[in-house]
Amino acid sequence: MLTHGHYDHIGNVDYFTQAQFYMSSTEFQFWTGPTSRHATFAHLVEAAEIDELRRLDEQGRLTKVDSTTDLAPGIRLTALGGHTPGELVASVQTADGVLLLASDAVHFYEELEQGRPFAHMTDLVAAHSSYDVIREGLRSGDISRVIPGHDPKVLDGAGATSSPFIVSLSPSPKTTPKPNTKEQ
Repeated sequence: MLTHGHYDHIGNVDYFTQAQFYMSSTEFQFWTGPTSRHATFAHLVEAAEIDELRRLDEQGRLTKVDSTTDLAPGIRLTALGGHTPGELVASVQTADGVLLLASDAVHFYEELEQGRPFAHMTDLVAAHSSYDVIREGLRSGDISRVIPGHDPKVLDGAGATSSPFIVSLSPSPKTTPKPNTKEQ
C-alpha cells in the first residue's frame, strides 16, 4: 500500500520488483498531473519516484483504489483527502477491534485532539472532514485505535517494542494516548 506520493512514503519501491502496489486513483492522478509541479507541492516529492509510479502503472503493478477496497480479509483501504488528495488509510480487523493505520492522514495524535492539521496539507477542508470521519469511527466503536503516521507516542504504549526498522504493538495498550473524540 502506497499511502500517498510523498518521498518518505514511496521511496525505494523500485527495490520490490515483483510486488503489486495499491494507491488511490486521486493520488496517482494528482502526482502524475500538472498541478503537482507547483512549488507548494513539488518539494514533497522526488521526480524519479513519481516516474517510478508511472512505470508501475504501465507494468500493471499499480492497483488504483477509487474510494474503498478490501485488500485481504480484515484489511480495508480507504481514501481520505486532506494531507494529500487521496491519502490511503488501512483499517485492520484485530481481536480487539479495528486498528486504523492512519499514515499521514493523522501525523500526530494532537491533530485529532486539537483539530489542528499538520503543516503540509493539500486541502484543509478535506483534512477536517477526514478527522471528523475518524472521530466518528472512534465514538461509534467502528474504530478501536488510531495509529498516526509519525507520532513517537505510538511507542509509549504498553507492549510496544521496536528495532531500528520494525515496530510491534501488542493488543489494547492501556497507556497509548487515544484521541479526544469530542466535536472540534
